Amino acid sequence: MRSTLSSIPRISFCGVCLAQSPNGENPISDGKVNGDHISFKTHFDVNDHECAIHGDAIDLKVAGPWGENEVTLKRAAERKSP
Repeated sequence: MRSTLSSIPRISFCGVCLAQSPNGENPISDGKVNGDHISFKTHFDVNDHECAIHGDAIDLKVAGPWGENEVTLKRAAERKSP
């Protein structure tokens, strides 16, 4: 089964990244959602982030002055109470 954000037409957003880095929080700029694709810039518009949602995973590509990295983010399994 493939999840999609298609119920949300094209939207734009900006704000603060949810994750912190050793450098603190990074502002988001030029954020866009289009179906199951998300893109945004961070760190003074130097780092480009492209994401595609596939079920419980997000394929993330980050490009910056160091080059390009790709990673897949997966939803953690729910913990069962003892």
